[in-house]
Amino acid sequence: MHDKSHRVRRLGSIAIDDLDPAMFAGDGEPRDTANRDDIIHDNTRKAGFAATAINAYAAQVGHGYETFHALMGDFLADLHHLADALDIDLAAAISDGQDDYLAEIGPDR
Repeated sequence: MHDKSHRVRRLGSIAIDDLDPAMFAGDGEPRDTANRDDIIHDNTRKAGFAATAINAYAAQVGHGYETFHALMGDFLADLHHLADALDIDLAAAISDGQDDYLAEIGPDR
């Protein structure tokens, strides 16, 4: 079966301390076209933006995490606290983000 999604290519197993946002940069410029390779390139750059954020969070709270799952879980919990402080409906924001993500990886983009 041919995968028509525009998901980023998997990195495989990587240590938290080895996550380098530069590995997601591509050529450093958005392509913003309907070409499948360009869409994957742009989505990979977006993964790099998130890698920058998760690295900053890990540096702030300490590098005691064994898995990205645990690190991201704590990040999301703290994001809930921030949303409470800012009076933001985090569930709605997450839903909007999920919709954006699905549109970005969909084969009909």
